[in-house]
Amino acid sequence: MELNWDFFLNFSEDAIFPENFFKENNENTVLEDIITPPESPENFYIEINENTVLEDIITPPKSPNNFFGNENTVLENIITPPEFSDNFFNEPPIELFFQSSVDNFNTYQYNLRKEDSFDDWMSVDTFMYNYCLERGFGYQICRNDKNPNNPSITIHKSYRCSFGGTYKPRKNINQELQRERGSNKFNCQWHCNFTLQKLENQVKCTTLEDIHNHELIPTDIPHLNARYRQFNNEMMQDLKFFTECKVAPVVQLEIFKKKYLQHVFHKQDVYNSIYRLRKNNEEENSDTTSFLNIFLEKIIEDPHWKIFVQHSGNERRLSGIFWMSPSQHELYQQFHDVVLNDNTCKTNKYNMHLSVFMIIENFAM
Repeated sequence: MELNWDFFLNFSEDAIFPENFFKENNENTVLEDIITPPESPENFYIEINENTVLEDIITPPKSPNNFFGNENTVLENIITPPEFSDNFFNEPPIELFFQSSVDNFNTYQYNLRKEDSFDDWMSVDTFMYNYCLERGFGYQICRNDKNPNNPSITIHKSYRCSFGGTYKPRKNINQELQRERGSNKFNCQWHCNFTLQKLENQVKCTTLEDIHNHELIPTDIPHLNARYRQFNNEMMQDLKFFTECKVAPVVQLEIFKKKYLQHVFHKQDVYNSIYRLRKNNEEENSDTTSFLNIFLEKIIEDPHWKIFVQHSGNERRLSGIFWMSPSQHELYQQFHDVVLNDNTCKTNKYNMHLSVFMIIENFAM
């Protein structure tokens, strides 16, 4: 490599040379550019035996052209990598609590702040239902205080997350004989309190702890929490109408899904509601049982009563009943020449027909 001696003999006083720029060799000293390779890592070269053949030597990549500049280039403007903090590559800490942020506060339709007021308790219940449903968690009414002088007036009510609290078993039997079951109580801290203000005659939110220790799932909460699958008054009226019309439960379920698109319906919920309606009807409409009990008492008092009962279907429903008192039976034996029959159909609440038999005696009565 040829050197430009004028450059090295006539350099200015301000010229800066890198450390170890010049190197002194043995007898014949030659000035040359010294490029010191980086230090090799430990154990880069492995100790080998006498007969070992060196192979698979890793060759560093070639430097691009003019990487070190021309002959007269002075090494300067060294780029120093930026300093990194100790926790630069550490992952951010995991947030254990889910709290409503101020930025997302306006994205919800139902928002609650401390000191918010409501007209009555019905407004509070309706608001809390929509508020918790929109955010994706269930709730429970854990406190409901009444006025000591007037129990019909509520003065304080507290709501908490359905995952709030911890499970405390009350059983005193041997715990080893019980099976282990999980609990959905995660000791969630979310809760809010409402109090009836005497002077203002309004219900005010006095406490709001808007912190959850579990994930909120607005899209799936109706499937997981039965509170949001309850039937309202309109749905119950439709269910009662379809049940009285003998509509199959599976068909009723499909009708409800088409009519109430925003509501979640489970097959078991529809079946349970139909069962409760039928049970209430049996309790309220016990006329058949009372009617048959009256005739049973008549037969016990006088065996000459003539009673015939007809049932139909697999459920053995009462489809018809015929009765004749002892006095009517005697008159029929005497005056059976002329018998009149009069029928009426679906003129009562049971939609059953009524057939009346009449006879004419010698007095034309």
